[in-house]
Order: sequence, then structure tokens, then C-alpha cells
Amino acid sequence: MKKILGLLLIATAAGFAAVSTYVGLNKKESQVVQVVQQPTHFTRIAPTESGALDFTLAAERTVNAVVHVRTQTELDPMYNPWMEFFGHEDEPQIQQGSGSGVIISPNGYIVTNNHVIDGAKNIMINLNDNRSYEAEIIGVDPATDLALLKVNADNLPTVSFGNSE
Repeated sequence: MKKILGLLLIATAAGFAAVSTYVGLNKKESQVVQVVQQPTHFTRIAPTESGALDFTLAAERTVNAVVHVRTQTELDPMYNPWMEFFGHEDEPQIQQGSGSGVIISPNGYIVTNNHVIDGAKNIMINLNDNRSYEAEIIGVDPATDLALLKVNADNLPTVSFGNSE
């Protein structure tokens, strides 16, 4: 139950991030991103007989649109005078990171946090069905900690947009 609740919270936060990024990118004239919006179907989450909320339906509808974002960043080597003394060159360190994101369009646009991909040289996206794609950065907004990524894929599952009503 904790996994489902956590997944729902991540999906909700990522959905909010997706809408914010979409609105922010549409305000800029220099960047044009076409996102196909699917019709939304709302399902109210009602308490069960025990009084607990059942999020399983919401989780089932969103689990395939939530992705794992893996990054690799190349760090400058730390200076080690002993290694230099013995003729060894310092090699750059590879730092790995990860986070989550949400697919917002069937043609491969994904919203994630900027801090997840900040400075990354390689970005890989893993879907729930174990497919992997290399991603490119389309845009970032450090002020709101949002980033928009793109993978070359079609017919991807998405999270539908909602409104406050």
C-alpha cells in the first residue's frame, strides 16, 4: 500500500511539473513544443469500507507513464600529487544519478526535475515495461527545477492532464 501511495504522489507531483513546463515553454516564442493532449477521465477516489482511501485505480492508470531517469556526469579528477609523482594521470570520475519523470506526450516528451539532469552527459530513460531510450534535453528551468526531455519513440503511455475543477 505504501508503494502505491508513493507512486501516486510521484505521479501527481510530476503531472504538476509537466503542466508547469508545458505552460512555460508555450510562453516562449523561440521554442515550440507540440504536446498532444488526451481527453481526461476523472475517477474519484472514495474511501473503502474501512475508511482508508484506495489509490489502486489511480496507480494503475499512471504507472506506465512514470519513468526512471538515469544520468551520467563526468567530474573533473581530484588532484593527487602522489599519483603525479609516480607518473599516473588523474582520470575523470563518472558520477551516476537517478530520478523519475512523467511522459506527457505519446511522441516522447518527458518532464523531470532539473536537478536530476543538471550537468549530465548521458541520460537514459527506462519505462515500466523495461524499454530503454537515450534522451536529449529540450529545455530546463532551474528557477522552478523543471526539465523537458525527448526520446525517439511513438505511442508511449501518458498521464492525462487535469484541472482544479
